Amino acid sequence: MIIDKFIVHMLDINLDKPMLADFIGKDYSDVDKFLKKLITKCQKHDETMRAKWKYAEEFIQDCCNSIFEDEDNFTNASKQIAAHYYDLMKNNNILEPVTLVICQYTVKATPNIAIMRLENKKTYSTTVDLIEDKFNINIIENKKTISTTLKQCALIHEENLMPLYDLVILDKESSEESIFKEFLKAEIIRDDTYKTRVFIDIAQMYIDVGFEKMDKKEDAIKTLECMLDTTSNMDINKFIDLSGIDRAIKVTLEKYNIYDSFNIDKKVVEKEFKVRSIKTDTGFVIKNKFNAFRDSSKYRIVNNPDGTTDLLIKNIQYFKEG
Repeated sequence: MIIDKFIVHMLDINLDKPMLADFIGKDYSDVDKFLKKLITKCQKHDETMRAKWKYAEEFIQDCCNSIFEDEDNFTNASKQIAAHYYDLMKNNNILEPVTLVICQYTVKATPNIAIMRLENKKTYSTTVDLIEDKFNINIIENKKTISTTLKQCALIHEENLMPLYDLVILDKESSEESIFKEFLKAEIIRDDTYKTRVFIDIAQMYIDVGFEKMDKKEDAIKTLECMLDTTSNMDINKFIDLSGIDRAIKVTLEKYNIYDSFNIDKKVVEKEFKVRSIKTDTGFVIKNKFNAFRDSSKYRIVNNPDGTTDLLIKNIQYFKEG
């Protein structure tokens, strides 16, 4: 990956207008590494989705195409993109300031554009003054510091290079709060990867709230994991019958265009079921590889007569703090 150029725009609806940069950013090696890290995070993130433009000509699509056609359009096109995001912030009364980074980069001779939203955050630093051979040390607030947390990102490739999709999107905002879909005007591709991710999330949610007894919940989780691992096609009716989960899950899944069955993306399953974490209402967290929870010689659930549950970690020879 080569970072060709980038530009940073500051968007805050508390100001009269957005702060749109007129010059591209300076290419320092640490900034180069930072941008590459953000783009890679978006590419590899579990929640990244493929998408296509909704219509033949969309505003963001047109801005990106103008950059692909002529690199000299980069600054003006980026300002148009940022101004469009700012207008949506005003329309939706989003008070939190946003740093929008737009980056042109190349992968294997293929041109790409990244649109990345970073949050501003308060940070503090120390000041040191020497007064009559004595140190005076204070804490001061740093203004307009950007977070390294990537909240929203779109990676757009040059038109027609990837016929199956036009861009990939990462949106970590809740659907109610997010303006990113309206901003991009792109449609998520509901392929097997998408369906597998959504199904796992919704099934786990129904398992969490649908069983009072811990052992029943554990059985349902094992059924979910087993079916995803041993079959290539998920039969939703069969999963409901075997797990005992609420049949209302079908109504929820249909909202995401997931009906009676779908082909399972094994790479998604491998990631989702690599590690399991259990949090109890008493404040304990148990985390281990998923396979360890299957081993009855290491872990077991016991239902108590009073309705509570004991989680037993068995056959421990030693442990250490931290």
